[in-house]
Amino acid sequence: MPPARASETTASLRRIAADESVIIKSLPPAMSALLPVLLAVGFTGLAAQVVLMRELLALGSGTELALGWMLAAWLLWNAAGSGLAGRLGAGVKRQAHIVAVLLAGAVLLLPATIFATRAARAGLQTVPGELLGTHRILAGVLLILGPFCVINGWLFAAASRLCRSRLEIADAAATATVYLWEAAGSAAGGLITGFVLVRFFDAFQISFLLGAVNLTVAICLIANLRKLRIFLIAAVLLLFGAYLIPQAARALDRYSLNLIWRPFTIVATANSPYGNLVLLEREGLRTLYENGFPLASAHDPEAAEETVHYALLNHPAPHNLLLIGGGFNGSLVEALKHPTLERVDYVELDPAVIQITRNYLSGTLPRDPRVRIHLQDGRAFLRTAAGRFDVIVVSLPDPYTAQINRFYTVEFFRLVRQRLATGGVFSFRLSASENYISPALAAFLGAMRRSLEEVFTEVTLLPGASVHFFASDANGRLARNAEELIARIKERHLETTYVREYFIPFRMSQDRRQRLEESLASWDRVPLNRDFAPAAYYSGSVLWSSRFGPGSSLWLEHLGRVPWAVLMVLAGAVGLALALSARSERSLAAVSVMLMGLVLICLQMLLLVGFQAIHGSVYHQVAMLTSMFMAGLAVGGWLGLRSSPLRRRARLKQAQTAIAAAPLLLCLALEAAARRPGWPIFGPLALACGMLGGYQFAVASRIFHRDDQQGGGGLGSLYALDLAGAAVGSAFVSGWLIPVYGFWGTAAAVSLVALFSALALLVRVPQAPAR
Repeated sequence: MPPARASETTASLRRIAADESVIIKSLPPAMSALLPVLLAVGFTGLAAQVVLMRELLALGSGTELALGWMLAAWLLWNAAGSGLAGRLGAGVKRQAHIVAVLLAGAVLLLPATIFATRAARAGLQTVPGELLGTHRILAGVLLILGPFCVINGWLFAAASRLCRSRLEIADAAATATVYLWEAAGSAAGGLITGFVLVRFFDAFQISFLLGAVNLTVAICLIANLRKLRIFLIAAVLLLFGAYLIPQAARALDRYSLNLIWRPFTIVATANSPYGNLVLLEREGLRTLYENGFPLASAHDPEAAEETVHYALLNHPAPHNLLLIGGGFNGSLVEALKHPTLERVDYVELDPAVIQITRNYLSGTLPRDPRVRIHLQDGRAFLRTAAGRFDVIVVSLPDPYTAQINRFYTVEFFRLVRQRLATGGVFSFRLSASENYISPALAAFLGAMRRSLEEVFTEVTLLPGASVHFFASDANGRLARNAEELIARIKERHLETTYVREYFIPFRMSQDRRQRLEESLASWDRVPLNRDFAPAAYYSGSVLWSSRFGPGSSLWLEHLGRVPWAVLMVLAGAVGLALALSARSERSLAAVSVMLMGLVLICLQMLLLVGFQAIHGSVYHQVAMLTSMFMAGLAVGGWLGLRSSPLRRRARLKQAQTAIAAAPLLLCLALEAAARRPGWPIFGPLALACGMLGGYQFAVASRIFHRDDQQGGGGLGSLYALDLAGAAVGSAFVSGWLIPVYGFWGTAAAVSLVALFSALALLVRVPQAPAR
C-alpha cells in the first residue's frame, strides 16, 4: 500500500496530523529513510513464516487440521506482540532504538526457533517418525512460536510510533502507512522466498540471510548513515555472511537433523519447493521422508509388487501404464515384468525425489526405453496428456491433506475415466487394518468407495493391511476370484514373491471380503469427496486423531455432525453478538477489522485449496498468490489513505458490505475457473481480496484512532485485532468448515457472520460528529 505521501514542507506535515486525506506527490526525506525499515519488517516476517511453517509441518504430518492450528498460533502470538508487548516503550523518545533492538532480536530468535522446532520433534517423538497426538502438537507449536512471533508483532507497533514521530503525522496515518509498506515488503518476501530462497538454501541459511538484512537495516536506522556508508556496511555484512552462513548453517542443519532421526543413518537430504526431503537407512531398508512424513521405502518388495501387479493383472492385456507417484519403491521394475507392456509413464512432482532415487536407490528407476519420466503434477499431466492408458495407478499417501486429497475426488476420478482406454483399469490403495475396521476408518474408506462408484461402472475392493480399490467403466472387467489372477500370472511368467498363488487366495477369500463389506455397509451415505467439498480429508483428520485415543477424535466427530442449518444459526448469532458489543464508533472499527481478518483468512484458504483442485499443484504458485494478496493489501491501503476522512463511516459501510459478499463471489469465480482451467484469474482474485482488506483497514484506522492522544501506546491494537480474527478463522476454516461443509457452506457461514455484524453495527452505533 503506497504510503500517504507526506509533503516536504512543515505546514503539509501538520495538515496530515489533522487530516489524513492529504496525499503527497513525492516522498519526503524522512519517509525515504524509513522505507527500508518498513519493507524489511514485512519481507523478513513473511519469509520467516514460510520457513517456520515448512519446519512445523513435520509435527502434524502435514494435515490440514494441524496446519490450521499452526497458522492460528502464529497469528495469535503476533497479535499478542502487537497489542500487548507493543505498548512497551511508548514513552521512549528514541523509537528508532527500539525498532533496531527488535530487528536484532529477530536475527537471534529465527535460527533459534528453527532449532527448537527440530529439537521439539526429537523430544516429543518416542521413536523417529512417530505421529504426534493433537495435544502434543498444539503444546509444542505454542511454546516454539511464542518468542519470535511476539517480537515480530511488536515490530508493527514500534514501527508505527517511529513513523508517527519522524513524519509528524496522526496515529491513524502512521498505522495505515506501516500496514501499507509492510504489506509491500511481504509481497516481495513471498516472491523471493518462494522462487529463490527455498529452492537453493536450507532453513538455517535462509535465517542467516534474513538476519543480515535485518542487521543492516538496524545499524543504518540508529546510525543515520549516508548512502555510501550504508553501502559499505552492507558489503561488509554480506562478505562476512558469505563465509559465516555456509559454515554455521551446515553445522546446525547436520546436528539438528541427527538429533531428530537418531538412531537412523541419514543418507541424503534435499530442500525443494515442495518440502524437506530426508533419506534414512536402518538395517538395510531405506525410507524417504518429506516434511517428516514417510513417502515410501525402497527395496520393499511387498509394497512394490502390490502397487502395480494387482492392477495390471485385472487387465487381460495391458499395453501402457500410467503410474502417478511412488515409482521409487521398485514398482516400476515390477511393472516391466509384464510382457505386454509397451510403455510406462511415471509422473513425479518433485525433481528432488528423482535425483535422490537415482543417486542413492540404485535399481529402483530402471533405464528402460519403455519408461518415460514426467516431472509434473499428476493431475495436470492427465489433463494435457495425449492418448489413453490401459491401466492408471495412483501411488500416493493417504488423502489427509488438501494437496493429496485432490487425487481422490469425484472430479479427479472423472478425469481418470476420460483418460482410460475402453475397458481400462484404475487402482489406488489406502492404509487400513488387517483385522478390525474402526468406525472412523470405515467412514474414510466408505467415502472413497462411494466417490468411485459415482463415476465408474464397476468397483471392487481387496481387503488387507492396505485396502486396494479397483475401478473400470466396463462390467465384468475386474477379476472376481483368485483363480483368474493366478492364471494370468502363469500366462505372463511373472516371477513374484508376494503377489502369487500362495497369497492371492487368502487376500481374495470370500470371508475377508464379506467382513470388509459389512464394515462399510452402514457408511454408504457418507458425503462424496469433491474438489470443493473435500469430505475425505475431514474423515482423514478424524482417523488420524483417533490413533491417539478415542478422546482425541471425539470433538472432531461432534463438529462433523453439526447440521448446516445449525451452523448458519450459530454464524448469525456470532455476528449479532459482535455487533451488540460495539457501543461507539471506535468499537465499531475494532469489530469491523476483527471480522475483516476472519473473512480474509477464509478467502485465502478458499483461493489456495481451489487453486490446488483446479491446477493440480499450488507449491510453485503459492508464492505468487501470496504476493498478489499482499500487494492487494498495499494497494487497498493506499486507496484508503487517499479517501476523504469526512465520509469515513460511509466508506466503512461500503467496505464491510463488500467483505461480507466476497466469500460467495469468490466461490462463483472458482466455479467458473473450474469450467475454464485456462483462465488466468487466480492472481487478479488474490489481488482483489487483498485490496478489500487493505482499504478497510485504512478506513477503520481513521475511526479507531480518531480521538487518540499522541501517546502511541495503542498503535498496535487495531493490527492485533486483525490478526486475532484471522487466527480464529484459521483454526476453524481449514480444519472444520471447508472439509465438512465445502466451499459454498463455508462461504455462506462466514458471509453471514460479516453481514449480520455489518448491518447491526452500521444501524445501531451512532455516528460521532465530524471534527
